[in-house]
Amino acid sequence: LIAGSNYLANVIPNHVIKISIALEERFTTSILPFFEELLYLFHTLDSEQQKSVYTYARSITTELTTAISNILQLFLHGLSNFFLTLPNLASVFLFSLLATFFISKDWYRLSSLFRSLIPAKVSKSFTYVLYDLKHALFSYARTQIFLILLTSLTVLVGLFILGVPYPFTVVLIIAFVDLLPYVGTGLVFIPWIFYAFFTDESSLAIGLALLYFIILIQRQLVEPKVLSKNMGLDPFVTLIVLFVGFKVFGFVGLFIGPAILVFIQALYRVRVFHDLYQFIIAPIKKSARRPPNEDKRWKR
Repeated sequence: LIAGSNYLANVIPNHVIKISIALEERFTTSILPFFEELLYLFHTLDSEQQKSVYTYARSITTELTTAISNILQLFLHGLSNFFLTLPNLASVFLFSLLATFFISKDWYRLSSLFRSLIPAKVSKSFTYVLYDLKHALFSYARTQIFLILLTSLTVLVGLFILGVPYPFTVVLIIAFVDLLPYVGTGLVFIPWIFYAFFTDESSLAIGLALLYFIILIQRQLVEPKVLSKNMGLDPFVTLIVLFVGFKVFGFVGLFIGPAILVFIQALYRVRVFHDLYQFIIAPIKKSARRPPNEDKRWKR
């Protein structure tokens, strides 16, 4: 890994220079002649047509400049807001840290006080729900580690086949970025594929694209099944929850969706919904089925 890191540190600057030279060659051979041809066509126009083209180009330039200035303004405004919120974030972090310390210090006393204040049945149900959530959390972490190891093994085999030097270092970087939800391995593969394409390494670009496609298909097929197996969820329901969570909450929904489903399932296992039904719905139905004379006595 150390040798691979040194190799990347020495090679990446050369690759940057190489891709800049390739882009410069493409600009001089493709884009620059196109602009020269447009300039030649512009000079063949009469004065009125040239004036119209100039006015149109000036309006486009003005709109582009306005859009860039608005983007920069939004960026600077967001940056200033971020720096303004830093003291608030620091205070929240400090108080959260202190609260965590004191809660941890008096955890057994607080838990005993909590159990003494609530009914035994509610305390028992809460304990079961908390146990299921802990089990689901560790199962989810175990699932993600398994998926990352599976992806890393697939990438390692693919890099060995493609003859990429120092594949273990590359796999370590890919395993690290695979922790990022939704982006994942694409953060490494997509720029690498474009770089290989622009530097005329078409065989490497095609091989990397196929390897990335295999990883995507493998992840989409395996993740719902492994999640359902480790967390006790149905694969189809897990897939729906992942999709809905992503659509509603973004990439954070990939974590929130299964967590909500596990929480609802834990509540169902400890018969919370059944108890709520018996407490709310059953008396209403019983009152609706009461005979009329009994209703009169009840009203009196």
